Amino acid sequence: QGDPDARSYVRDVVFSGIGFEATAVQNDDSDAPDGRARTNARQAAVFAPGAVMLEAARNIRFEDCRVRHTGGYAFRIADGSMSNVIVRCTMDDLGAGGVFAGAGKRNPDHYMADERLWKRDGNLPCPKAYDYSERAVAFIEVSDCEISRGGQVNKEGIGVLFTNISDSKIA
Repeated sequence: QGDPDARSYVRDVVFSGIGFEATAVQNDDSDAPDGRARTNARQAAVFAPGAVMLEAARNIRFEDCRVRHTGGYAFRIADGSMSNVIVRCTMDDLGAGGVFAGAGKRNPDHYMADERLWKRDGNLPCPKAYDYSERAVAFIEVSDCEISRGGQVNKEGIGVLFTNISDSKIA
């Protein structure tokens, strides 16, 4: 885990043929938004954790890996993560779903639109076409994976969900 606000990233790691198994179900109410009790019983099981969690991760690759018996998602790709690949992986017996990728803590002064970072007030875009904020999630690939028996704990879990993300593909 890196720190996107400090621009400190975990970089250039390949996991090949590794198995990740048996994570617990977590129901942590300590930092629930708006003071309400945190529960995973919401659309897409948005509060479910990942057995494999990436934050501020760049150029991380998972190939031919297995993730099984999770309490939440198999993979959770969060703020500041770019150019990560999950390929030919098997995900089975999942508390929520397979892959949840997306920025959760947005920079209040900026938002992503049309592959460029725009000021919130609608002024001109930043000069570089791919000048992303430090919390942006982009260039994520999930391909040739097998996902089965999701929603074992949280029926709202999704097979693969990309949200608040750009320039990415599911194949």
